[in-house]
Amino acid sequence: MPIMPVTLIKGDSHGSDVDYRDNLSINMYAVNREILGAQGYMIVYPGLTSLGTGLGIDRGGVYNERFNDHYRVSGTNLISVSSTGTRANLGTISGTKQAAMPYSFTSQAIIVDSKMWLYIPLPVSVLVEVTDADLGDPIDGVWIDGYYFLTDGEYIYHTDISSEGAIDPLKFATAEFMPDKSLGLLKTSDNKVAVFGRYTIEYFADIAQANFAFTRIESRAQKVGIVATHAKCELSGNFYITGGPKEGGVGAYKIQAGSSQKISTREVDKIIGGYTEPELADIRMETRFHNDITLILIHLPDHVLCFNESIAKTNGLVDAWSLLKSEYVAPPPDPWKVIYGYSKIQRN
Repeated sequence: MPIMPVTLIKGDSHGSDVDYRDNLSINMYAVNREILGAQGYMIVYPGLTSLGTGLGIDRGGVYNERFNDHYRVSGTNLISVSSTGTRANLGTISGTKQAAMPYSFTSQAIIVDSKMWLYIPLPVSVLVEVTDADLGDPIDGVWIDGYYFLTDGEYIYHTDISSEGAIDPLKFATAEFMPDKSLGLLKTSDNKVAVFGRYTIEYFADIAQANFAFTRIESRAQKVGIVATHAKCELSGNFYITGGPKEGGVGAYKIQAGSSQKISTREVDKIIGGYTEPELADIRMETRFHNDITLILIHLPDHVLCFNESIAKTNGLVDAWSLLKSEYVAPPPDPWKVIYGYSKIQRN
């Protein structure tokens, strides 16, 4: 008897406007392994296991390899969480937005709500707010070559090499490839600073010059940018962003040295396009590794999109996307199920 392979990665639907849409799989992702003639199979996305209790809404965290500790902004507190789930309250962090958390050899920085704190665990644990008058209103930062490199949305600047809490007013510059806002920062694998604008990406290298120590690498600029400060993440030396060029809509992109590749499909673009840019201002992206599968999550206001990079390489972009949901929608009553007592597998 011949075997008919059946794909369960996605389905199709259409609405009242007769627009055919992809039905993305929900809480499942594809694994590339031949089973009974099919190219792969679907598996349930791994859930979360409770490790400890925070002190409020999660606003970002990082594992600090320098201090071998996990730091997290929980509500209005900076906490550390041990491998056993034990929580320690390290001090108060004001605001409500998502935090950027770069760290150096001596401190853990917290940049959020236009302020910057430094947590210094040794020799005595202390959390201090940076109060230098030239700090301005930082929205993102990275640590590179002994500096905290910051942006306030307009200017790029850095701390003094001799003091992580001091800002010299002469150590300011701007990203000038296009006059768009500088929304975010990341450090590249070759130790450069990527400055993400709304429609551009520019790269800066440390040349230890007087005043602003960095210089722009003119030949490396790209005409694609991010829609929000945290709409970016790094995976295997590449950047993944939610944004796009000035001439296009908002989508998902993979950024490599000198090139960008659109990875969002028409269905994903329609989901993202259902939001206005102000509604996307607080979205965030993150990466996750699970059983040799690399996943990228895009946290939108009412959706969580999951991009399966491993499947994208083998099956293409359409099969790589799924949705994550936490709510439960009860199925309608089924009299046959009640009478005959059998169960049915239903897919929302």
